[in-house]
Formats: sequence, C-alpha cells, structure tokens
Amino acid sequence: GAGGPGGAKSDVGQPGEGAVTIAAMAAAEAARAARGPVTPPPGAAAAGRGAMPGRGPRRNAEMIHAITSDGMYHGAYSSNGEEPVAAAAFVPANANARDLIVVDGVAYAATTGGCGGAPNGVWAMDVESHEVVHWSPASGDVAGGGFAFGTENKVYAATTTGDLVALDSKKLEVQNVYRGGQPFSGGPVVFEYKTKVMVAAPTADGHVHLVDAASMAGAAFPAAAAAGQMASWQDGSGRWIASATKDGIAAWKVADQGGAPALQAGWTAPMAGPMAPIVINGVVFTLTNSPAAVLHALD
Repeated sequence: GAGGPGGAKSDVGQPGEGAVTIAAMAAAEAARAARGPVTPPPGAAAAGRGAMPGRGPRRNAEMIHAITSDGMYHGAYSSNGEEPVAAAAFVPANANARDLIVVDGVAYAATTGGCGGAPNGVWAMDVESHEVVHWSPASGDVAGGGFAFGTENKVYAATTTGDLVALDSKKLEVQNVYRGGQPFSGGPVVFEYKTKVMVAAPTADGHVHLVDAASMAGAAFPAAAAAGQMASWQDGSGRWIASATKDGIAAWKVADQGGAPALQAGWTAPMAGPMAPIVINGVVFTLTNSPAAVLHALD
C-alpha cells in the first residue's frame, strides 16, 4: 500500500466538526494542561531524551488569521474553523486594516485612510500575550497600505510624506529613516543584492528609490510611474524588481553603476489598471478588474 506495510488511511470527522486529527490534537492539549507540568526522570536530560513520558511529538496546526470589523484578531484552524484561543483586541474598530500577516508569533497589520478615526500606521500584536504596539507616521499615510520585513528584525514602511522608515520588529520603534524628498506612492520591497540588503519603493514623481538597508542611504531612478506594492525575484541573469503602473506591469533589473546598485529598464507588459504583482517560481502574477476580472501570469 501507499502508506507502507499497513497501507494509507485517513479519518473523517463528524459533520461540522472538521478533521479528526484536529479534534485529537485539541483533546491531547487539554489532557496535557490538566496533568500540569511533568518532571523528567533523573538523568533524562543528560541522556539527551527530550520527550516527556507519555508525550509524542507535537504537531503544528495550519491556522487562518483574520481581523474583524470590531478590530479583533482571530486565529482559527484551517481544517474546521475552530478558534483555539479567544479573540483579542488588535486595531481600532472600523479601521481600514490591511496586509495582516503573522511572523514568529507576532501579528502585523497596517491601518490607512483614517477610517473609523484610527491613526494611520503599522500595528503589531504578540499572539500569545496579546500585547499591542503601534507606530504612526508624523504626518500623512502609509504609502501603498503595506510594509515589508528585512533582516536584523526590521520592518520597513514608506509614507505619503516622503519617509522610508526602518522599525524594530517587536516594539515598532524607529531605527532609521531615509528621506525620499517626494511622496512615496507604494510600499517597499526588501531583497538581497550581492552582499547588500536593499529596500526599494516608488515615489509619485515616477522614480524608484534604491536604499541600502544598513546605512539607509540611497538614490532615485526613473521608473515609469511605478506605484503600489512592488515585487522582486532572482533569476539566472540577476536581480529584478517589478511594479504596477497605470498602463501595465513594468520590470527593472538591478545592476552596478559607479560601484553602487542602480536600476536598468527591463520589460513591460501592457494591461489596464493591474493590481500589485507577486512572484512565485519565476512567474509574475497580477490581476486586472476591468471590464472583467482576469488573472495574468507572466514568465
């Protein structure tokens, strides 16, 4: 059989209760909590036996994360929709919350447009302790409604007043700022180029700024009115970044110029009003909505 000598098998839960494995995990977790801490037998640690008596390896369930209109964070099992822990207050009610993502046990989201009276900015919540921290730009909004993660526990956000800000990923305290001199029109993308970590973001005057994450120094390059969230990928010919424009998707190659990273014009794919691109396995995906929704896949 496909599953070894015993063959493959699967279990089906009761209607509306999801997979049996999830129910078994929940029951095992409840039983462990009821037993309380277990003291390992003498010499267990020295012998390298990390598992406690009666405990098998713990499995991590796939989770769905969401924010409801009342500003509450919810985490649910993808198999049956059950929430293993109570919902927690995250962002203000009726805020325009975007780009929710959970990284290393911390949930992040951006609020934009001043909806519901919520301050514009980036929010972070420890999923276990429910402690919430928040950063707001001194003025303006979060450009493109998004943010990006870099190395050394940094989160990057651009503002509509021309700042590209590096934040500490836990406390969202400002670590450094790059002044773009123009309103940013989209969120940043972070990528490696040779020995450097770079941050790129578009401004409203039709340029993309390339910034060294270590020094937060950079320069602007003409980029055909790029806007929105950018994407980046590496292929056999080098490092690329792409962005939506009002007329399609445009891509640029990162190359050296005078000993520093610069942008060279690459290719364009004409289409009306594309959404922000993403790149998966060497394919650039984007969506257009007029006159009908169409998903485009570009090599």
